[in-house]
Amino acid sequence: PDFDLDLMRPGQALNAVAGAVFRELDPLLERLRPDWLLVQGDTTTAMAAGFAAFHRRVRVGHVEAGLRTGDLEQPFPEEANRTVIDVLASALFAPTAQAVDSLRAAGIPAPRVFLTGNTVVDALAWARQLPAGPAKNDALVNIASQWAASAAAAAADFATRLPAGEQRTGV
Repeated sequence: PDFDLDLMRPGQALNAVAGAVFRELDPLLERLRPDWLLVQGDTTTAMAAGFAAFHRRVRVGHVEAGLRTGDLEQPFPEEANRTVIDVLASALFAPTAQAVDSLRAAGIPAPRVFLTGNTVVDALAWARQLPAGPAKNDALVNIASQWAASAAAAAADFATRLPAGEQRTGV
């Protein structure tokens, strides 16, 4: 199911964003009781959603896991957000081998880490090889939908690895 939590407001402070995520997502998690919640990236919204799921004992999957600078101030607050999400996540989908290495160095057990690649970067590299013209322009416009299809395929593949009875649709 799709839900619009209508969280974002102009000039909103980070703590207000996090508070809105907890306030709006928690009743949805309570009502739906999903087995998994997937979060992508390193935004405050992703971190708060992951934490809300963790509090409800809903397993968290983190797409783009393991990206690190090693400096909580750079980028701020993304480095802290991604670190928190990775600690809470039961499945970590890393875009690069370096991200996998970062997760392993942080003590994340290998069975929780999946090297998935970065489909947006892969799609852009592919489109870059096209000759200039309408086909290249169309390819660049369609990269977002290609990424979504790739992400859905990766999620479906992951779902086949779950024990029986754990393949419910979640948030």
